Amino acid sequence: MRRNKADRNWLTGLGLLLAVLAVACGNTGPPVDRDVEKREQFKGEKEVERELVDANVVLPPYPVDDNLVEVKFSGPKSFTYFVDSQSISIYESEVVRYTLVARSPSGSNNVSYEGIYCKARTYKSYAFGSTEQTWALARNPNFTPIRDLDRNNIRLAMYRDYACPYGKAQRDADRVVTALKRGTPLPCVSQDQGEHRHTCR
Repeated sequence: MRRNKADRNWLTGLGLLLAVLAVACGNTGPPVDRDVEKREQFKGEKEVERELVDANVVLPPYPVDDNLVEVKFSGPKSFTYFVDSQSISIYESEVVRYTLVARSPSGSNNVSYEGIYCKARTYKSYAFGSTEQTWALARNPNFTPIRDLDRNNIRLAMYRDYACPYGKAQRDADRVVTALKRGTPLPCVSQDQGEHRHTCR
């Protein structure tokens, strides 16, 4: 029996409706927002970073000139930079903390106590020096990515050459001090393969 045009249109519409219902019934949960998932994952990573970098922070004694070691790095700079050799510490083999002194040509100092999270290549200032040579805690400090700057590239130098060479934290504070005094990064140390320049263990 031949169907007329109206019948064929009705059947086509019915087929489309059934297909839509089948898809709807098969989707038992709400749609997944991948962007939300990524934001939540990033938020979780930042919370882990915050907990690690902020854990067990004890401000060191205020720096004195006898303990300062100049940070040598290439590129234009407005200050001479020093690290207090007595302030350096390594926390959980991930975070390198130190007191940084930026000295202007006139002799005035800007002092900060900082931590570099080597894995994330970020840094954070915990406190700043005052004119009375005491610490003032930073208010709501934020993590800052360490970027390659055109001028005063001190954080990249600390990260790349002294605190986190090859992307991993130095084993101990003495190695940071030795590297600063040499003006070049030290090779990493492998307990089973001796000195080499590619893998920190």
